[in-house]
Amino acid sequence: MIKQMALYTIPTQTDGDEFWRYHTQEHAPTVVQVCGDNLVKYTINRVMDLAKGVHRFFGVVETWWQSPAAMQNGFQAMEDTRLPGGKSIVQDHFDRLADPFVVFEVDEYVAKKPMSGIPHRPAKYMGFYSLPPGTDADRFWAYHTREHAVHSIDSFGNILKYYVINRVNRIVNGNPICFGIVELWFKDRQELTKGFDAHKQMMLANGRNVSEDFDVRVTDAFGYLVEEFKVKF
Repeated sequence: MIKQMALYTIPTQTDGDEFWRYHTQEHAPTVVQVCGDNLVKYTINRVMDLAKGVHRFFGVVETWWQSPAAMQNGFQAMEDTRLPGGKSIVQDHFDRLADPFVVFEVDEYVAKKPMSGIPHRPAKYMGFYSLPPGTDADRFWAYHTREHAVHSIDSFGNILKYYVINRVNRIVNGNPICFGIVELWFKDRQELTKGFDAHKQMMLANGRNVSEDFDVRVTDAFGYLVEEFKVKF
C-alpha cells in the first residue's frame, strides 16, 4: 500500500466553512466513486488551531492506495472524469486552492494501534518537522520509532488512543517542508492537553523530558490541532 499526503491553502476571500462543505460533501464522495477499489482509505483534516510554529495551511489530505499503479489509475480517472461544468475533478478542485500546495508520499509507521473508545470526531494533533543539516536520516528515524515513540506512549498512557509517524520519501509537488509527520489521537481536547503535559513531565536518563529530547533533535517544527473527516476508512 502507498500513502500520499497533501497540505493546501485556500484564497483569503474564500469562506472556510463553505469550502469545507464542498471538500467533504461534494469533492470527496466523487473521488471515492471514480477511484473505486484503487483508493483504500481517504481522510481530510481541517486545521483548527496552530499549536506550534509559523507555517499555516487550511487542510491536510491523506490518501492510501493499493499500489503505485493503483494511485496512478485513480488520478487518471479523476483527470478523465468531467463534472457538469466541463472541468475534470482534479481541475475543479485545484481551481479552488491557493499556493502553497505541497504533496508528498510517505512511509507510514503505526506506533500505537487504534484503541477502542475513539470518538467519531476525536481531538487530533498533527506535527511536522525537519532535520538539521548533517543529520543521519536513517539513524534519526530509528530513534523516532524505537526510542522516542516508546517513551511517548509510556508518558501519554491510555490517554493516547492512536499514534502514527510518517516519513517523507518523495516530493510530488511543491517544496520539501518536512522530514516527518506525527499524528496523535485523543478522546477530546482536555485529554490532549493532559497528554502533552504528561509528555513534558516524564524525565529521561539524559536529564531532558520526552518533549525536550525530541525538540533538540529537529528544526522548523510546526503543529496543528485538526478536525478529522474520514471519507473512506
